[in-house]
Amino acid sequence: MKKLQFWSIVNDQTTGPKSIQREISAFEKETKIKVECTEFPWGKAWYYLINSIKEDNKPDVVQIGNSWVSTLAEIGFLDDITDILYNKKTQEQFYHISPEIGKRYFAFPWILDIGLLFVRKNELTSNYVIDTFDDLLTLCKKSKSKSLFAMGGTHENILIQYMSNFIWGFDGKYVRKNSIDLLDENNFQGIKAFFDLIDRYGMKKMLLDIYGHIMWDFFLKGKGLFTLTNAWVINAFIKEHKKKNEFMAMVIPGNEKKAPYMGGSCLGMVKGTKKMKESISLVNFLTSFQSQKRYLTATGQLPARKDVMHQIIDNYVYKEAILKSLKVARIYPAVPYWGSFENILLEFINLILSMIANNIYNEKHLRDEVQLVNSKIKTVIQLWER
Repeated sequence: MKKLQFWSIVNDQTTGPKSIQREISAFEKETKIKVECTEFPWGKAWYYLINSIKEDNKPDVVQIGNSWVSTLAEIGFLDDITDILYNKKTQEQFYHISPEIGKRYFAFPWILDIGLLFVRKNELTSNYVIDTFDDLLTLCKKSKSKSLFAMGGTHENILIQYMSNFIWGFDGKYVRKNSIDLLDENNFQGIKAFFDLIDRYGMKKMLLDIYGHIMWDFFLKGKGLFTLTNAWVINAFIKEHKKKNEFMAMVIPGNEKKAPYMGGSCLGMVKGTKKMKESISLVNFLTSFQSQKRYLTATGQLPARKDVMHQIIDNYVYKEAILKSLKVARIYPAVPYWGSFENILLEFINLILSMIANNIYNEKHLRDEVQLVNSKIKTVIQLWER
């Protein structure tokens, strides 16, 4: 019998591959089901998923970002798991990051993703709380440092998450089916707030090399006032360099206290698999209490399973900020065809960053470029609708 095909996405090259292989080995030992686990980086995962449909070379179980679920369900790639896996009883045990599509579910929550705001303590007055973007701007204006804002991440698409925080913070909606307008007031105000902040207070000389040295420069040399990044990324970095007491973690602010985003990875069963029973077993295993605890303790990522979160939250240096964020966060929206226009957004972000670095950024240029993005994404949606 052929092996069960599982496609996984690598979040952390250091601990991720070994950790998922340990879980696969444990599953094989327990169930006697053989699994072939293929891992992809986030930047290439969407490409391989779509090509697997064209080439009829699909896996049985797949890890996907929760923003991709609606598209993959709509085109018939994912199986409906509402009755067999993600029913009402199961839903109560997990943070609800799997989007509901026509009152049905096509993916199972696995890894939780939530962003935090990190501020250097020596710039804060006692008990200073940042609830809104205006609070953040006020702090920037009072700071004596010239380079205040740094961003750090492990792959390029994290830039979209940063901008998305601002869009959702202004109650923006991105797109809905058959419709897109990033010049919509809320969408554009969020985009503008993001780039204005970088333009006024960002570390401009490093914008074009945004991942190479930001974390080192910001955290170890002490040049930055604040940063936005994923809770698990910063947790691992700060623990490694013993920097806990230098920073305060907070909920990412919004406009008038709008909530930050919450998303993550889900596990989907691919429609048409000839290994239905084995696929169910793998999803159940990877989302079980023991597997979640082992895997996410090893990688430092946040568990989607609530009882595991409650047990291992003490492992996180900024647990109070994480727990507070979980109470107010909104689910990362299941935007139709998201994976197909991520690269369009990434090109747009890098173009504006280049403008900022070269001191030619202004609101007119931003509006012109957003209009071009509108047109490109509209074309992508029209192609999908055919």
